[in-house]
Amino acid sequence: MSREPRIDAYIARAQPFARPILSHIRERVHAAVPQAADAIKWSAPAFVLNGKILIVMAAFKAHAATAVEWLNDGKRRHWKYQNC
Repeated sequence: MSREPRIDAYIARAQPFARPILSHIRERVHAAVPQAADAIKWSAPAFVLNGKILIVMAAFKAHAATAVEWLNDGKRRHWKYQNC
């Protein structure tokens, strides 16, 4: 498991309500997919496996969100966004 210090900094800069949410998401992703590596994609924390982005998370002024990539027909990639 690769820990990216920029994600630690991102979480530290987030709004106080979002810090435990982001930390929890990070821990759950690494528990579920230990091979996933931390990365920064589109200026937000992301988790990558075999060069592909699995999940992106972000914190904003009043909410936190995750985006998960999925294939609906085996060809097209879509992102499902979820506010936390």
